[in-house]
Amino acid sequence: MNTTCYIHNRVTLRTSTATTLYELWKNRKSTVDRARQRN
Repeated sequence: MNTTCYIHNRVTLRTSTATTLYELWKNRKSTVDRARQRN
């Protein structure tokens, strides 16, 4: 569930807008530097 919420907050809302939910809430660009690959 945490992974789903994390990804949902970082994908674009609609194709007409280039902002994500994270960007709207935090007023800054999101990064995926902390994302880890899990087996």
